[in-house]
Amino acid sequence: MKLPPIKWRKLLKETLRYALATASFGCVVASKVLLGNASVVAEIGGFFLGLIYLQVSPRFFQSWKNLNQSIQVLEEQVVGIEELISIRQAELSLIEETLGAQEELSRQRIDALLSAERMVLSEREAEVTAREQAVSEDEDELKAELENLKAQKLAEVATFSDRQQIQFDQYCEQQNAELAERERNLVQNEANSIAQLEALQEEKAQEIQEYYDAEKAQFEEVCNLREAEFEKFKLDFLQSHHEKVERFKGRIEQLESELQNALMTIEQLQETFPDDIEQSTIIARAIRDVLRSQSISSSYKGAYSHEDGRIFVRLRIDYSEAKVRPYLGLVQQRLGVSTKIALAITHGAMQFVVTPDAWATISGRVEERTASVGMGDAVGHSNGVATAQYVTPKEIDVLSEPLEAFQTFLETMNEPLNAIALKGDISTTERNWILKLWLVDKMQNQRHICNRIYKARPGDNQKWVKARERLHKVLDAYNISYQVRSKVEV
Repeated sequence: MKLPPIKWRKLLKETLRYALATASFGCVVASKVLLGNASVVAEIGGFFLGLIYLQVSPRFFQSWKNLNQSIQVLEEQVVGIEELISIRQAELSLIEETLGAQEELSRQRIDALLSAERMVLSEREAEVTAREQAVSEDEDELKAELENLKAQKLAEVATFSDRQQIQFDQYCEQQNAELAERERNLVQNEANSIAQLEALQEEKAQEIQEYYDAEKAQFEEVCNLREAEFEKFKLDFLQSHHEKVERFKGRIEQLESELQNALMTIEQLQETFPDDIEQSTIIARAIRDVLRSQSISSSYKGAYSHEDGRIFVRLRIDYSEAKVRPYLGLVQQRLGVSTKIALAITHGAMQFVVTPDAWATISGRVEERTASVGMGDAVGHSNGVATAQYVTPKEIDVLSEPLEAFQTFLETMNEPLNAIALKGDISTTERNWILKLWLVDKMQNQRHICNRIYKARPGDNQKWVKARERLHKVLDAYNISYQVRSKVEV
């Protein structure tokens, strides 16, 4: 028998895998419904079918293994970066110690020069003091000699004649003139010595100041050069480190997004959702759609209506209450209700409570349409088989909602992990994401916003044009000015 082509073999293999998974899940459900030995047989059959399914799909957990390996590589790179930072810090400490030693040496040289100049000035002052003392002694000797001479001349006056008296007076006048001249010379010499000492002192002080200024300028130049080198090295290192961190962050976000998509895919393949059109089920679908648009996966645990008219929806969510609570505003906008939706954790699941006036608001603006993913046709069995269409909330015009109604929510909004698809009408998540980046984060670069929200770049042609048109549509709706260019924004 001739084997079918390769693509048919692959299709048959995939069909067998899904058939095994469906049969295994059916046996598990049957074990809960049947009683006695039939329940045990169904449970054992489901177990063996599950083992066969895992044997047919040997790479079921390959994505988990690849993710763990990527995280391990990133951790090793982070350790290497921390070691490099410690080495650079040690080099910077060594440079600071060298500069401190040079500064201390310069200070010691300046102190030594100042001490030497003080010693020279002290010696000069001692010489001047000695000269003044010698002049004072000479003056005393001259005065004593003059007194002796006067005494002798007075003794001779008594015995000599008037002629001798005149000669004696002339001699005294001559001696007095000589004495006065000697005193003037001494005073002039003393003044000259003091002037020379002051001039020498000023000259030495000027030399010391010039040397100090030169040393200070050289030291400042060296410090500025080292500081400039340090700043350049620091900026280069920080830029390189920032680029590596941003690259690692992008890779981690990509891996987290892939993991979240894989979990959501597994959930969609394995989970069944009730196919009915009760009020509680419709509200549960609306809540799950909002959470799924924010990349938050959930599993349906039940929904019922209370006697007082309140509707309770229980979902299993693998996130904390603080992570889910910020999106209650989005749920309220999606349902178009005025009353806040309560949230509580009971018995391992999150319970959403919708008040009766909220359901009245929903039922007043619904339209009949064919159900999409997760909302199949409901089948009735009363006197025949009839096909019913689900009644779901009508999409509101998100661009007509005033900014004040959700501006507070933008400040605490968490950005979605997945990009927005460039098809259909503008969604609430798309509008909120654009306004958060533009108004809250102050990111007013159109190229960056389109790349971040739609993964569109100027070189993508039609994709870039559509992304920019949707961005301009949101900004125009809220009268936000932006720059328009005929060429591609850079």
